[in-house]
Amino acid sequence: MGLSQTSRNTNDGISLAQTTEGALNEVNDNLQNIRRTVPILRATGNHSRQKSTSVCLKSTVSLHRLSSTALKC
Repeated sequence: MGLSQTSRNTNDGISLAQTTEGALNEVNDNLQNIRRTVPILRATGNHSRQKSTSVCLKSTVSLHRLSSTALKC
């Protein structure tokens, strides 16, 4: 009985580590999207309203995904 519980606990720990790794990968992907998107305006010097709105929307979507990921944990 004790060995069986130990095995279940070990498997639960592995599952937790895998879930955490997946969440961290999602967070990293979204932060990288923001990091790539924001400097585009500076690099191109194009500050049109449409381009700025697009960049803000992409960043907002990425931030929303970050929040959703955090709430799942």
